[in-house]
Amino acid sequence: MAARGTSDIDILIKKERIEETVQLVKSLGFEQEEEWIPDHFHCSFSKRIPGSPVPLVVEIHWGIVKEKTSHLKMDPFWKEAVSLGGHSYIKRLSDQHTFYMICLHGWRHNLDSPRYYIDIIQLIFRLNNRINLHHLFQQARKDGTLKRLVRTLSIVYGEYPMLENMMRLPVKRQMKGRKGGLFHYWDFIDFQFLSYDTFQHSVREIYNWCFPRKKDIFTELNKKYQESSYINSIILLYKARLGKGLKATYLLVRGANQP
Repeated sequence: MAARGTSDIDILIKKERIEETVQLVKSLGFEQEEEWIPDHFHCSFSKRIPGSPVPLVVEIHWGIVKEKTSHLKMDPFWKEAVSLGGHSYIKRLSDQHTFYMICLHGWRHNLDSPRYYIDIIQLIFRLNNRINLHHLFQQARKDGTLKRLVRTLSIVYGEYPMLENMMRLPVKRQMKGRKGGLFHYWDFIDFQFLSYDTFQHSVREIYNWCFPRKKDIFTELNKKYQESSYINSIILLYKARLGKGLKATYLLVRGANQP
């Protein structure tokens, strides 16, 4: 009952093998789910399973964060990966890099599900003697992912302070107001725009949020993709964002005025 659920298969490959891997996945009957994003770090394919309303999804990854939001390189991950079960071409990440990847994965989803907490807690419980957080934070500083790492672990440790007894957190932020109200909006801003180590990366994310791709617009609107002009799509997006903002403000003011 408490097992961590999953909905897809993630495969990490070297970037120069993308086209070859895509052809192999397609040969197994999978179809590409989304358009190719040049500066992204994965692409998705799905296949209908007989008797299941949910298709099987395979995500091909060549990185773990957007390429233009950090200085992270994948070569060290491959260099320290360990062959699995005597295979020459199937590997698993080192314990240190597994934990690093899981923390960045949880950050990317803003820890919006218990499963991201479970992932991190499980690794701390299982690997605490094999994870060196001081070295990991040094690596994250070099990679330009330190703020993401500190933010994620600060939230998890804030919710589960007993983790300090298993693995002491060397750097911790005071994270407040993730529960609701106006603090919810501050949490969004902190996550979306202030989680980057450089000003340039923050500016890039602000621009991408203000002017997202058409596919991302309809994903945020939770609507099926429509063939319309970009101007009309962006107008729909900002109408929805304005409506949500006004509704939240109204509920907040109404709540403050009630005895």
